[in-house]
Amino acid sequence: MSLVAGLSPTSRALFESVGWLPSHTIEGDLPRRVFTEVGGLRVGVSGPGIECAASDIEFFRQPRTERHKFFAAQFPSVGPVVAIADAHNGHIMLFLDGKGRFLAFTDPDSKLYIAGNTFAQCVDRLLLGYRWDFSYGEP
Repeated sequence: MSLVAGLSPTSRALFESVGWLPSHTIEGDLPRRVFTEVGGLRVGVSGPGIECAASDIEFFRQPRTERHKFFAAQFPSVGPVVAIADAHNGHIMLFLDGKGRFLAFTDPDSKLYIAGNTFAQCVDRLLLGYRWDFSYGEP
């Protein structure tokens, strides 16, 4: 199933408005699916949201080695991650960890958060402005 198909109708419409097509769906590991299905798309806008600020998300087409090195230096105990996107006009870096969780590093406070346990949860939270600021260290 497509990553985008699991989104809320509002978020899915945002992807469709920037050129996402169901034909981009592939099978494989989650990072590869993100890069293939949505890589290169900039979706949404930063501004007022439902519970907090909504964000734009700009998905990468391929892994960003410099981001992996930055993350490893800042959070060595987390383990390997894959950088998948920037959000909120570049003030949030999104990563995918080995457990399939979407992690957000925010520039303003230099903290790590769990933005979602699935692609749909993370993307809907960011694009629509639902609360996502659950600290990485919290249960």
